[in-house]
Amino acid sequence: ELQDIEHNSDNTYNPQTAAMEVCLNDTLFSELGSPYEVNIQWTVGGSPIPGETNSIIEITSSSVTGILNYNVCGSPAVCPNYVQCLGVPLNVQFVDCATNDVDEIELNFNIYPNPAINQLTVEIQGMSFASVYVITDHLGRVLSSGSLAATTTEIDIHELPSGVYFLTIDKNRSFKFSVE
Repeated sequence: ELQDIEHNSDNTYNPQTAAMEVCLNDTLFSELGSPYEVNIQWTVGGSPIPGETNSIIEITSSSVTGILNYNVCGSPAVCPNYVQCLGVPLNVQFVDCATNDVDEIELNFNIYPNPAINQLTVEIQGMSFASVYVITDHLGRVLSSGSLAATTTEIDIHELPSGVYFLTIDKNRSFKFSVE
């Protein structure tokens, strides 16, 4: 079974475009999970990226507008001739964060527990207004939504199957969490 790509970044996931939004002059690191350890090749737009044959890729700002589609293929070490390509692409869009219309309000988020079982707690410090949240899966499908009207809100997630999800607050802040 293919492992999902893990994202190591503070960038946000936009469920409307199903893309990771990366600020210009910023970097997104992604890693192909085990057991795919050999014959690794990263692609963008279906074309191999020369030299990108490691499990980790470093995606840095681009002058290209629009969404870039990254994907990766690899083999397990025990069966190096069995090359598989990840079925879910990593869509990346570079955005100019300097022209963001959102007021620069210092908000501190605490999302717990992670992994979660029946509920997810969201604590927000520095907020004096109601916010909306959306929970999506790795394909960007909206599974739940609601409002965060208090500094601490408990979100019922007992119907979500085990897996990795994204909690997006006010369309501009995204957090990855898992359900056991």
